[in-house]
Amino acid sequence: MGTEVTTLSERLANEGFVEFRNVVSAETIRAINSRIDLYRGGRVGYSGLVDDQPKELVEMLRQEGPFREVEVLARQITRRTTKEWFGGLEPVASDLYVLRCVDSKGERVSNLRHFDSHYMTLLVPVRLANASSPDNGDLIIYPLPSLPSSSAANFARKIVNKIDQVMSVGSRRQRTESALRSGVAKTVTAKVGSVYFFNGFVTKHCNRAVAGGERRSLLLHDYAPDLSFGVAESLVHLRRWITRETL
Repeated sequence: MGTEVTTLSERLANEGFVEFRNVVSAETIRAINSRIDLYRGGRVGYSGLVDDQPKELVEMLRQEGPFREVEVLARQITRRTTKEWFGGLEPVASDLYVLRCVDSKGERVSNLRHFDSHYMTLLVPVRLANASSPDNGDLIIYPLPSLPSSSAANFARKIVNKIDQVMSVGSRRQRTESALRSGVAKTVTAKVGSVYFFNGFVTKHCNRAVAGGERRSLLLHDYAPDLSFGVAESLVHLRRWITRETL
């Protein structure tokens, strides 16, 4: 286990993410999508559910041994790498569960570069969009880690990203394509049944738009750094309130 953690930690640092293949069975994927159909109730566009319903879906994933093993590994790697990167600081457990559903009506949430408010992200695709188009909702990551040295540096980094996020959809897309051509960013080509692990706090990322079909993903976040002036916690509470009011 120790050798595996070391190897995967190095891959995470070099490539920006780790792919664990063939983790979730087709049976569990079907059961999760059936449950999501009930949550969605025929809605279209973008939905970002947090809290109880996504946690229920993650618990369905945890019924499978391979997923439990991946989660244990991801937690070990997160604790190890964050201690190395941030001077031995122990990350604080702060789990957050998200269900992200996007179709062609959700273009406004595409190419929004950002950093997460948690160190650990496990991304589990449960439905892919139209594979014939580059706009299939795939994750785009910027592998070079950004390591804020203080709360002020982290706050400034988030402000810079907000400036990018207020640009038009077309401008944001052009910036993504330019980063991909130059090699600054790369596409994480998702496969249903696989699990993708990255440190969203130090790895800038965004998602492509969805041209056809619907992209569904479960995200499990954990370990919040104490570098946010309380902004992260406030945003999480606000997101939960908006979810309950609008979905």
